[in-house]
Amino acid sequence: MATATRPGSLGLNRLTGFAPARVVRIFPFTRSARKGAQPPPPVPEWKGAGRVIVVDDQDDVRNLITHSVERLGFTVEATGDGRTALSCFESDPSRVSLVIVDIVLPGMDGIELVRRLRLIRRDVPVVVISGYFGQDTGERLRAQPATGFLQKPFKPDALFSEMRGVLGC
Repeated sequence: MATATRPGSLGLNRLTGFAPARVVRIFPFTRSARKGAQPPPPVPEWKGAGRVIVVDDQDDVRNLITHSVERLGFTVEATGDGRTALSCFESDPSRVSLVIVDIVLPGMDGIELVRRLRLIRRDVPVVVISGYFGQDTGERLRAQPATGFLQKPFKPDALFSEMRGVLGC
C-alpha cells in the first residue's frame, strides 16, 4: 500500500499477518541529499567535430561513451555489433573522424572490424577498448598508426586523452 507521508515523498507499507508492518520511505532527489557527492566532470575545453562510430555490445558502456563523445561536439552513431558498424562506416567512410570499438563483440570481433575498416580507409583513427586484454595487447595496438587502446573500466578523461592522441590534437 502506498501512502503520501510528506509532500514529494512516497511511503510504502508492507502488511503481513506474521510480522509487524515495515515502512519504507522514498524521498525525492534534492541537492541536500548529495552532500559530499562529487559534481559531474566538467566539459573538457577541447572540442571536436565530425562523425564518430561507437561499437560496444554492453548498452551501459555504449551509452556512457556516446554521451561523453557528444559532449565534445561530435556526432555519434552507436551500435552493439561489428557488422552494423561496418555498414555505418561503408555508407560514407570519408566522413568518419574516429571509431571507438570494443574487442569482444558478437559476430565480428573488434580486431576483425578494425582490419576491415582499414581495408576501406587505411588512415581511419581507432580507439580500441577492452576489459579482457592485458597491457601487451594495448602496446601492440598502439604500435599501429592512429590506434589507441583503453583498458576497461576507464574514466571519460582517459577516453578524451586517447581520442586526442589518435586524432593528433
